[in-house]
Amino acid sequence: MAAKKPTGNRTLTAKKRGAQPKATISRVATVKRKAKPATASRSLAVKKREPSASRVVEPVTKRKPVAGRVVTVSKPKPSTARSLPTFTAIDFETSGKEAHKACSVAMVRVVGGRIVEEFHTLIRPPDKNVIFTELHGLTWNRLRKERDFPEAAYAKVVELAEASEFFVAHYAEFDKKVLEHTCRYYELAPPSLPWRCTCNASRGHFRDTLYNHKLPTVCEALGVELMSHHDAMADARACAELAIRFLERGALQKANV
Repeated sequence: MAAKKPTGNRTLTAKKRGAQPKATISRVATVKRKAKPATASRSLAVKKREPSASRVVEPVTKRKPVAGRVVTVSKPKPSTARSLPTFTAIDFETSGKEAHKACSVAMVRVVGGRIVEEFHTLIRPPDKNVIFTELHGLTWNRLRKERDFPEAAYAKVVELAEASEFFVAHYAEFDKKVLEHTCRYYELAPPSLPWRCTCNASRGHFRDTLYNHKLPTVCEALGVELMSHHDAMADARACAELAIRFLERGALQKANV
């Protein structure tokens, strides 16, 4: 009778070993039950990240006020300094309504998107009847001892024209007319160089989102500093900066005059 006890123990041991699959199944079930909340939490985490995508896009189409109007600020097209052309921004001030009465000129040459040279001079007008003083601040007493256009500016105009691909100005029709008429008045040949206009570029780029396309308005829209409007040097610098920004946006290429 005592010899049968080990057999009973082995039987019980076998039963215990046979119970292991049940424990394994219960563990699997436990893992599955625990996995469901984890999966749900991950899906919720994904849903929480969705709004961040719209916040990343928002700065590209962000609107900011410019002179009381809303202007869409577009992202500049990728470009390199080498791809930008060499040009000269030019600005004239006149002493009268006639186009040949130039009394001040400034030029800014840009190479690869950087200003590399500036030139400014006052010009003795053909007569002492100086008007528009309220705009540019120039009077006959200040101008009468200056050199006339052939001596003061013509050689530099030709030099910068030969070193540039085009002239650019704001309201380029005006500055082009002043240069041509002043040259002809003194029997000089005007430079044969293409002209582009930052005012026309603004009209094509901003369209009706700006209430006008005057130099101060466009400068404010593109973040360009304008020190003193109707000062030839200040206007030429601002025009050069505008031209760089419009070239980066592909808006100046078709703004021919």
